[in-house]
Amino acid sequence: MKLNILELDEFITLNELEKPNPEIFNKLVNNLSFYKNELNEIDNGNYERGALLYSLIKKFKPKNILEFGTAHGFGTSSMSYAINENNNNGKIYTIDYLTHNESIQHVKMIENEAKNEITTRKKLLTETIPEKWLNSITFLEGYSGEIYQHHDIPKIDFFYIDASHFYEAVKHDFFISILLSNSSSIFLLDDYIDIKDFGVKKLIDNELSKHIEITLIKTDQERNSENEINDVKANSGMCFFKIEQKKALETFGEKEINSFLKKYVSFERRYKIRKILNQKIPFLQKVRFSRIFK
Repeated sequence: MKLNILELDEFITLNELEKPNPEIFNKLVNNLSFYKNELNEIDNGNYERGALLYSLIKKFKPKNILEFGTAHGFGTSSMSYAINENNNNGKIYTIDYLTHNESIQHVKMIENEAKNEITTRKKLLTETIPEKWLNSITFLEGYSGEIYQHHDIPKIDFFYIDASHFYEAVKHDFFISILLSNSSSIFLLDDYIDIKDFGVKKLIDNELSKHIEITLIKTDQERNSENEINDVKANSGMCFFKIEQKKALETFGEKEINSFLKKYVSFERRYKIRKILNQKIPFLQKVRFSRIFK
């Protein structure tokens, strides 16, 4: 199947999506969405992601949401905003290896001026969103493989995959999602873009689009064009689709899915050990080891 490619505004109009209240949403944007990019410049490439997440949650009213990649919490907060407007007691489960109380460098926009600060995600979100929104979020700290193994996560209606971007990690998180999905779930995968070591495009083009009708929503086109990352001129953005769990299991094979997950968890354990060693013995970061996911 070919990707159905739409501009963000086209997708919003076609699906009759509601945009967030600018006054409320701009607080989330200014407090949570800015960051320093690879050129050490202040960037806000997350803006359209947050608006789209809000609109999708508001429209489809999922009861349970699973997010891979909490980061500083902009996407999470955008979804919790919609959940609380839906008033359906929805719940977000969000996974990140970054702990809730870990010190992070963050950028806030205050009166149109960027302010750098050292904070924690917990403090950042407590200062930004209402307690009622926070109560709809469960923060799961760790890597997605270990979280899946050791936490009781309910059936999920909406998945947002935006964690580790290399191919095996994206495929792993998608396979977890299949096993956790409700009878028919909605998926949104971020960062479909032709950049080295980014695996979303590879997974979509080579595997998922052969079996699933997928819409590529073109987001952040202006930023990609300006930066010309690796001379990116092709379509890029976020991939949206729905799939029934039964069909997904038949298509990708439950045995094959579990085999892949087992192999990935073994890699994940070794990766964690390597990361700890890098922190304790910094010079090891410069030592190139052979790729360990084999």
